[in-house]
Amino acid sequence: MTPVLLFASPEALSLEESLVRALNTSLEPLEVRQFEDGGVRVRPLSPGRDADAFILQSLLGADRLSVHDRLFRLAFLIAALRDHGAARITAVTP
Repeated sequence: MTPVLLFASPEALSLEESLVRALNTSLEPLEVRQFEDGGVRVRPLSPGRDADAFILQSLLGADRLSVHDRLFRLAFLIAALRDHGAARITAVTP
C-alpha cells in the first residue's frame, strides 16, 4: 500500500484543523524559513519516497503574503517533494 502524506502550509491553518479531524490523520512536519533578503525555503521534514503527497495551500492574498508569494511557496514544496521521490503530488488550493 502506498503511504499517504498530508502537508499544510502555515497560511492554511484554519483549513487544516477541520481537514485533519475529518480524515482522522495528522500533518507531516514542514520547514518554512524566511530569509532577510526576501528569499524563502520550504521543505518537507518527512521522507516522501514513493508516497502520495497532498499539499493544502491557501492562495488567498493577505497583508503578509501575496498570491504570488503563496504560489511560489507551493511550487517550492512541490519541487522538494519531487526531489524526495514522491510518487504523486496533489495540491489542494482552496
